[in-house]
Amino acid sequence: MDKHGFLYVSDYTKNEVRRWKMGEYNNEGIVVAGGNGKANELNQLNHPTFIFVDEEQSVYVSDRDNHRVMKWRKDAKEGTIVAGGNGFGENLNQLCSPKGIIVDYLGDIYVVDCWNHRVMRWYEGKEEGEVVVGGNGEGNKPNQLDCPYVLSPKPPSSISSKLQADFDSLTIPSLTKTENTTCSSCLSSTNQGRLNHQQLKRIQLLHV
Repeated sequence: MDKHGFLYVSDYTKNEVRRWKMGEYNNEGIVVAGGNGKANELNQLNHPTFIFVDEEQSVYVSDRDNHRVMKWRKDAKEGTIVAGGNGFGENLNQLCSPKGIIVDYLGDIYVVDCWNHRVMRWYEGKEEGEVVVGGNGEGNKPNQLDCPYVLSPKPPSSISSKLQADFDSLTIPSLTKTENTTCSSCLSSTNQGRLNHQQLKRIQLLHV
């Protein structure tokens, strides 16, 4: 959720990211990225997964099957490629099934490059990234990763909350700042105060 009270949902079946104002649960929300079918044009996404929203309400999207990270500025009609976008591969200008992303206060973009078993840092505007963790093949050695998935934007003690969407049952467990795998409370499609789940298909991630 951003500082303006908006909740962002990555819907990988509809190939879009949609935004809701908290408290307004009966509307359809607003598409803020994608929503123009599944393909690789700048106004399209192909299986979006993880998202990050910055202070200016720009939405960064891990565009998984396009092997790129897209940045959609507020009210933009299309995004810009800020990482990858050169097909799947292991070169420094490529990604292979990107997952978790965070952007620091300098604007540096950190991407979990899942099938390359590494975490990369991309400076916006640069054509190549750099490996900051892993990148030495799949494994359990100290210099290796095995299909990494998620990045945490802050130390656990300072994270206010996390939401992880169960995309099979449309159940959303809310995780507190001290929990990693246990559910402290759940909002399901049968609970009061829910998003209109008819507008969502197979949710994978919420950004808070």
